[in-house]
Formats: sequence, C-alpha cells, structure tokens
Amino acid sequence: MKKKIFFGIVVLAIAFVLFTLLVSCKNDIKIRPVHFISVDINKCESLDISESAEIVNIVNLELTENSIIREISKIYVTSQFILIADLMKSEIFVFNKSNGEFIRNIGQKGQGPGEYIMFNDVFFDQGSELIYAHERIKRNMLIYNLSGDLINELPCKYWFRGFCKNEDGFWVYSCYPDENSEGYALMLLNDSLTERIEGFLPQKSFFPAVDGSRFIKDIKGVFYFIYPFDNIIYQLHNGKPQPYFHIDFRNKTLPYEKIRKMSDPLEYNDLIYNCDYLGDVVNPHITNDKFYFSFSQTAGASIRYTAIYDLSEQVVKVFNSFKKYLPQIPSGLPFESITFTELVGLDEDVLIYSISPDNLNDNDFSLLKENIAPTLDRVF
Repeated sequence: MKKKIFFGIVVLAIAFVLFTLLVSCKNDIKIRPVHFISVDINKCESLDISESAEIVNIVNLELTENSIIREISKIYVTSQFILIADLMKSEIFVFNKSNGEFIRNIGQKGQGPGEYIMFNDVFFDQGSELIYAHERIKRNMLIYNLSGDLINELPCKYWFRGFCKNEDGFWVYSCYPDENSEGYALMLLNDSLTERIEGFLPQKSFFPAVDGSRFIKDIKGVFYFIYPFDNIIYQLHNGKPQPYFHIDFRNKTLPYEKIRKMSDPLEYNDLIYNCDYLGDVVNPHITNDKFYFSFSQTAGASIRYTAIYDLSEQVVKVFNSFKKYLPQIPSGLPFESITFTELVGLDEDVLIYSISPDNLNDNDFSLLKENIAPTLDRVF
C-alpha cells in the first residue's frame, strides 16, 4: 500500500514548496533498547518515493508581508489549520488548511509584558490545541491558543534548549550549570516549570547544546527524546526515558564512553571535528511502522544521509541521493518530475515534504506557477 504525501506551496523571500546496546541512565540503570539499527553507508541507495507514495493534496500558502517564512523548523496540521514555527525568525504562522490563506501570526514581538524577543522552541499540543513557546531571553513559557490569544505566561526556573509536554509534565533538553549543576541533559519539570521532578543523562558541562528538534511524537501519541551524544532515541514513558532505538554506525561510531570521561573541551572538539565519524542524528519521524531520520559526517565537508528503518521487519535502508518523483499511475497533477529530499513533518499517515522552487526545472516551475501558484517566483 502506498503511503500518502501531503503537499503545499509556500511563496517566500526564500521560497519553499510544501509537499504533502546497554545504555546507562540515572542511577546507572541499564536497559537494552528495543531496536538496534546497524547502519552501513557502503550500501547507500538513491531514494525513490514514487514506488511507495502518492500525492494527495497541494495547498498554496498565501504570501503576505506577515507570512514570509525563512525556515520550516516545525509544522503541525490540525483539522482546520497548518501551523508553522520558524525558529530562525522566531515567528509562528497559522494558515487555513483547505485553501492556504494566511490567517495570523502568533505572539507579539517586543520587550513589554506578554511580548517576546526570541523563541527557543515551540510545541503544539494536539489535545488542548494550545501553543507553547519558550522565550529564551526573558526565560518564560508563553502559552497561546490558535486564535492568537495569550492564555498564560510561566516563568522558567531552568534554562533549556528544547522541550515537549505530556501527561508527565514538561520534558526539557538542557545542560546549563547555573541551575543544573548535575549536568543533566534531560529533565522532567512539573507543569508550572518551578520544580525538577527528575533528571537523566548527566554529561560534562562543556558539551555544547545541540540545535534542532530533540523531541518527537509518533502516530500513537508516544513521545521520544533524541540524545545527541550517544545515538540513542529514548521513549518517554511513565516519567522515565526508556532506550528505544540504538543507531550503530559500526567502525564510524563515536566513542561515547571516551567522551564521557573527557574533561578538556579542546580534546572533545578535536575528536568530533577532526575524525571520520558519523552522527548528528536529526529530523526523526515515526509513522506507519517506519522510523525516518538523517545523519551526517562529523568532520570536514559534512555529507548528509537519510535512513528509513522498518520497525516490523527490522531492516534499515540508507540513502545519499534522491530520484525525481515519477508516479506509476497518472496523478492528475500538471507536473511530475519533483525531487523530494527530507521530511519536514507528519500529519498522521501523511508525509510532508519541502522543496524550493529554485530547484525545479524550468518546465515544472512554469507549470507550477501557471496551474497552482500564479504569484510564485524564484530567488537568485
């Protein structure tokens, strides 16, 4: 059965097109991960999603002076709306799901009460339909509804890089010694962000905090934490991180046991940036018994790889290039030769991709502009 792909079009200043082991934890608890993923980059393929996916929708996202997106950091889809968080610009956009009409920005930039300077991370709770935005300068959590109203503003005792929220409380990714002298990379905070319930994965304080999403949710509503320093993805269950995926890069795996014992940041940087290792697991998504993720080389001109792991068959495929989308049956679209690269999000069993119009050939760009997005333009 083919997977569905949701497409949409974003016309921007930078234009986008949206197409639809044993692991030691706190108290030295040792739990074997559920899935052990052995990656061999010598067996890379070229990803062709034409064989397993079909386009189900295209939404032309309206361009206004208030809806210029620089980066699709996170995307959430509801029954009525498309919610996009651009963390590079520290802005949140709401579009109509059916016709792509721009509806509103969330939050007001400024230094006054209820305003924000810069968002560190954004999380949308599907159940309550509330938007949680962590303000990195003022160090508080701003909570909005989809109408853009500020519902609450919570001061944060702890500084953190990324977060998610479930029935346990706020799970946060942090390692800042001023409030976190134990160096916990993962902490569980209470709902008011005033107290730490538990701390996990202690690390050296000089380890840099890694950008990008560290938390994901699967189609069943289960949350996961991607720890950047041991290629482990932890399932967050009953207030505890349970190792779920262990990604092994064979002889190219970083020596994490050695890293944990380091006390010199120069030694750490030399290991990370001057040796031929693989790591930096990012952009993870879980749906339909498939685990999607990307990784790269840690040194030099980093080469990016994409991997898809089948949870039921426990087989992983690795890709270092992408083929153009050529459906096996007519799709009814005015164009076909679109190249998909990496996922930007999910809507249950629907995959969401992003493609720059600048990468389209002239014919496909003309067809796209003529049939779907008359205001579409290229940026050079």
